[in-house]
Order: sequence, then C-alpha cells, then structure tokens
Amino acid sequence: MFLNNVTKVERIIAENLIVERVSLSEVLVSNSNVFTSLHVITPVNVVCTSKIEGKEDVYETKMVLRLNKEELWDGATGHYVFRITCVDGTQYLIGMNERPYCRVTTVESHP
Repeated sequence: MFLNNVTKVERIIAENLIVERVSLSEVLVSNSNVFTSLHVITPVNVVCTSKIEGKEDVYETKMVLRLNKEELWDGATGHYVFRITCVDGTQYLIGMNERPYCRVTTVESHP
C-alpha cells in the first residue's frame, strides 16, 4: 500500500501514548494524547508491505520525509509513535507504545 496523499505528520513519545486496542489492526487513540506537529519540507511518502517469514506475518511501514534539523532533534529521548493524516481525513499510527518500536533513521546530505 502506498500513501502519497499525506497532509500532516505528528509524533508523540511512545511511553506517553494512550490507546485502546479494538482489533489486531485497529486502536482508539485517546483525546488526551498530545501529538507534536512536524513541519515537513518535502512531500511525505509512506509504503506499507507485508511478508511471511517462517510462519509469521511481518509488516513493515516506511515513511520518508524531510524535516528541519532542529525539529528532528528536539531533545526528547525514547521511542516515537507517528500519526499521519491523509487528504481524506483518514489517520494512521506508525508504531505503538509497545515493542517493536519504530526505528528512526536519519540521513544528512550536504550540498
């Protein structure tokens, strides 16, 4: 699944996320969660894939975006959960407040 119509990206520290699990793929996010909006410089690309390894289903979501360096390193420590909002208002969580946590990889490019 490709999501190229992302209009908003927010994050929260994983240990602060309050959710209620509805099913294996759906949760209710509490209104008391305080997400921080990220000011994205380039369009956001999100790719979701699934595969079977051994007898286990493995799901992977990759989000590629460009942020200001100051926003990337805001001084917070810990794992992040990201909430993305699409043009039609649909919201998706990338990550949860439990293992496996999101892995954030940064690349610095110098002109």
